[in-house]
Amino acid sequence: MLNSAKGNNESAGLKVWRHAKLSIALFLLSLWGIVLVWGINMYRNHVENTSQMLKQMNSAIEDQTRSQFRLVQTFLMAIDGWLMQNPESTVINEAFFNSFAYSGKFRKETGLFVDFYAIDSQGNIYNLASDYPKPNKKEALSHTKTLSHKIALGNVRDREYFKALSGNHGSNIYISAPLKGRVSEDWVIPVVLPLSMPRHGVEMLLVAIKLDILNGLYEQQRIKPSGSVVLFKDDGTLLTRSPSKEGVLGKSYPQDIEYFSQHEKHSTIWMFDSTFDGRTKLISYAPLEEFPVSVVVSVDYHDILKSFWKNFAVLLGLAVVASVAILLAGKQQMRLLAEQATLNIEVSRMATIDPLTGVLNRRRFIELMDHEFARSRRYNNPLSLLMFDLDHFKTINDTYGHQTGDEILIVFANVVIKNLRNVDFFARFGGEEFVVLLPQTPIEAAKHLAERICKIINQLRVPIRGKELSFSTSIGIAALQAADLKPEEILHRADRSLYDAKNNGRNQVGTIELEQQ
Repeated sequence: MLNSAKGNNESAGLKVWRHAKLSIALFLLSLWGIVLVWGINMYRNHVENTSQMLKQMNSAIEDQTRSQFRLVQTFLMAIDGWLMQNPESTVINEAFFNSFAYSGKFRKETGLFVDFYAIDSQGNIYNLASDYPKPNKKEALSHTKTLSHKIALGNVRDREYFKALSGNHGSNIYISAPLKGRVSEDWVIPVVLPLSMPRHGVEMLLVAIKLDILNGLYEQQRIKPSGSVVLFKDDGTLLTRSPSKEGVLGKSYPQDIEYFSQHEKHSTIWMFDSTFDGRTKLISYAPLEEFPVSVVVSVDYHDILKSFWKNFAVLLGLAVVASVAILLAGKQQMRLLAEQATLNIEVSRMATIDPLTGVLNRRRFIELMDHEFARSRRYNNPLSLLMFDLDHFKTINDTYGHQTGDEILIVFANVVIKNLRNVDFFARFGGEEFVVLLPQTPIEAAKHLAERICKIINQLRVPIRGKELSFSTSIGIAALQAADLKPEEILHRADRSLYDAKNNGRNQVGTIELEQQ
């Protein structure tokens, strides 16, 4: 029917519109999916690159720190060994010590400019790293001076390392908590060795590693601006930190060290909420197995992401610009598609619909009838046809004009439409001729429908220019027969039935088809 045809055309237009919107939505979804995946990969690569940088930096600092402590250990053990082989010598003999120190160039090799001290059994500390000129051979062989000519620089009985090592002999080096030196007034890490054979009152040797020099080395290595390098003792005592933070020196963080050592078994890099500032850090931890110290290198996690967010913001900006461009282009494309769909609908309507009455035209009706004819024959379904002709329509046109005639045609078409099913096909076949194809309808039911429409039309009054105009219609009916090979045969019988109705006085339904059956 007409409504079905219109619905199909409109449905086709809606499908085009929906497909266009779906295509744009899928394109935008794909674009933002790519942005999301790209952003995740960018984030992972950024964190991974920073992690690799931390590992490399930690490895370098670990080697550097191990080298410095090993040099100090070697120096102290060498002196202790030499004294054991030369029991007549004394470590406080300036000529001897300077000869030993200068010949080994120890201070230059360490790069830390460490200071050397001797400590007696009472805790008095003596400076052995005097900047004397290089001794001559005669002075170097003189080993007879004792502590009697030295003036103690202070007393360290209360120091941790003295309490821990007093009375011990021949043990390994002891790394003490950092402290502010009473001699130099600099922050230092004391590295102490008890002599295997104390002599002339001297019980232990001490090397003071200056923190400002050590921190200077770490400062060159750490990631700027938020990276840090921390040196811990194995008991959690913080030895030094770069950037320098004097308030934490010497404090104990045993839980952090325990956490680091446990976590290090499973991963070399991990996230950690810093005890110092409460910020989340990316941590790399490396214990020095031969010394009771550990290196912790970290960088602020949020600072790591700053450059990521900067790059990601550029990516998002490009995605937004692309999305806006796509939407604008899509809007324009959808407008063009809508216009094209409207044009297609209009073209389709013009090709299939009668422009005056809005029902199917003859060409479209013939196409649909061919289809229904074939289907009815295939499934042995009944098929009936009604053919209408408005009685004395030429007289109406001649008397009232073609405009009135057009109005009559429209009124007639609307009455017929109201009495048809959605599956029925209604078309204007000629000037005042109309046809209705009734699928799955036997001829008796078609006759009842035709008689009802004929009666309604006859009782209808159409107001025209202040008058009420009446008109009637003659109707021919026909049905599919087993012998029919073409749909034209049904049309031919319906036309004969219509002629019979008109020949018998009009305003009635032709019965030739019924009489022949």
